[in-house]
Amino acid sequence: GLSVTCGKAFANPKKKFFCILGDGELNEGSAWEALMFLSQHQLKNILVLIDNNKQESLAMTDEILSIESLEKRIGGMKLIAERVDGHKIELLVNKIESFINQKNNFDFPQVLICDTIKGKGVSFMEKVPKWHHRKIKDFEFDIALRELK
Repeated sequence: GLSVTCGKAFANPKKKFFCILGDGELNEGSAWEALMFLSQHQLKNILVLIDNNKQESLAMTDEILSIESLEKRIGGMKLIAERVDGHKIELLVNKIESFINQKNNFDFPQVLICDTIKGKGVSFMEKVPKWHHRKIKDFEFDIALRELK
């Protein structure tokens, strides 16, 4: 994802691009290479959002390969790394609108680390890794809808 986005942004500097990465995706070397490319070429026309729910398909990210402290790692690459609550939709909308409208004149490209909870608001889904890949059953869907109201 990010490697392709960087290529497109490099080729089209007047166009804006977004890339959403999962925290588990950051276990891949290609994601870090793309972040280094983003920094090297100062591609300020990309806004990177990381869904940092601390889970991967089989377990918690810290049990597989820890990526924290993201803001220090990414910030050390001459990128602006900002940690936000990924469940605050209005905040995310404001950040995205600022990026689109160039309201913020940052010196470096931006990365939003969006801390989230997988399955937030559904008791049997919250922080349970199997919901990365398991299909919901009809009776579970009904329970989830009731809990989210």
